[in-house]
Amino acid sequence: MLKDIITNASLMVSFIFTIGLFYNRRKIDYPRTFRERACWGLMYAFFGCLLMLFSIRATDTVIVDLRQLAIVMAAMHGGWVAAVISASGILLFRMFYFGVTDAAIVAGGFTVLIGVVCGLLSLTSLGPFRKLNLMNVVAAAIATTAMWINIGDAEIVRRFALYIWPTQLAAGAAVYCIARFVITANVTHNRLMRNERELSETATMLHILMDNIPSGIMVESEQRKIIYVNREFTRMFGIDVEPDKLIGSDCSGWLSSQKHIYAEPEQFISRTEQMINDKTPVKIEIFELSDGRIFQRDYIPIVMDGEYAGHMWEYTDITDAKLAEKRLQEANTVLKRLSEVDGLTGLANRRSLDAELQFEWETCRRRRQPLSVLMLDVDHFKLYNDTYGHLKGDECLRKIAETLEACLNQPEDFAARYGGEEFAALLPFTAREDAVKIARRIRKRIEALRIPHESSPTSNVVTVSIGVYTVVPRDDLEPLHVMNRADSALYAAKYEGRNTVYASDVATRK
Repeated sequence: MLKDIITNASLMVSFIFTIGLFYNRRKIDYPRTFRERACWGLMYAFFGCLLMLFSIRATDTVIVDLRQLAIVMAAMHGGWVAAVISASGILLFRMFYFGVTDAAIVAGGFTVLIGVVCGLLSLTSLGPFRKLNLMNVVAAAIATTAMWINIGDAEIVRRFALYIWPTQLAAGAAVYCIARFVITANVTHNRLMRNERELSETATMLHILMDNIPSGIMVESEQRKIIYVNREFTRMFGIDVEPDKLIGSDCSGWLSSQKHIYAEPEQFISRTEQMINDKTPVKIEIFELSDGRIFQRDYIPIVMDGEYAGHMWEYTDITDAKLAEKRLQEANTVLKRLSEVDGLTGLANRRSLDAELQFEWETCRRRRQPLSVLMLDVDHFKLYNDTYGHLKGDECLRKIAETLEACLNQPEDFAARYGGEEFAALLPFTAREDAVKIARRIRKRIEALRIPHESSPTSNVVTVSIGVYTVVPRDDLEPLHVMNRADSALYAAKYEGRNTVYASDVATRK
């Protein structure tokens, strides 16, 4: 008898584990809808029927088993709906399998009563363990009452009760604990599966993202083993293998085997080793490849739990950006030059003259050296334009500018178009006597060009008047001082009859 009762209890435990395996990839949850509760009721009804297959025959018409424990578990898990359905299912199986007898009718009625009472107890606010024990006691009491009615022999009933009660109470507690364990394990298992699935999805998304960013990424371990490279990295460095094939490769060896692609391989490898040893993040380091491409790389040391775990490199092809930057610089240089050069004559313009004057003034002031300025004006140039036209006038100014620039001796000498038909020349470190000699040379060479000027009252060829002024810059003077004095000398040269060089009180046509 004891063996059969223990077999019933063992079947109950096995059933709980079977449910756990059935829900291995699904979450075990307490049913909420009527349909879910009904399903659990049918499941426990099936289990109660299974227990009856291993029942003990007390008499020819009376069988004893732990079917009421299945009803108790149905009530604990699915509430009153599951309890009543499981009890009803067990009743029908009892009638169908063992036949319709008076004992079957009594047992079936009390089975339904167990379902109803346990269903009502499931609605109480008692704690789970106390509720289980109460259901177990009530179910065992009702089952004992049914057995008493059917058997009518007190000794037989007492003997069966001595086995059934302790076994049912112990099995109920054990089944409850196992069920809690199975549910907890199921929840943990499903949480781990969900986390694993989310991690896999995140890894897939990260892999897709890394493969589609416009930068080459390489991650290596602290031991210089390649952990990850993306597709852009292999494309940038011309590696004709799938990125996954590089994982596990020795990065140092790979770097040495690829040294031919760098414009300065030894410097690149040495710098790489230095960054790895320093373990300090590096931003925007630019290097050139042997094919002319220009790359930028960033280095990030990987730190985990306060310890260095590896290295991450990000490479970006900035060749187009650098070419665009170079073109922009060239364009800016051209624009700057155009903003400083007179478009007609090619000499520096007034803006450049002012900047150069300031520079040379400060230089000569610090060195206490003389600074000479020549102011040059084309004689009767308005009459020249009226006679020969503006195109000829422009050509005349270009020839005068070429002659003026050719007559300057030193690299630091500076010629500019001052405005209209006026020109200027800065002669740093040049004394007045030397400046006068240069002015005379300029006047003579322009006259020697023999550019016709029939309407000029001064000469039948184009001539110029030149004013010369020399000063040693001092703190109490401004650069404008020398320009004003040179301009006054120019007007004095015109007053002296034009085609003249005038310096202070010296006027000459020599």
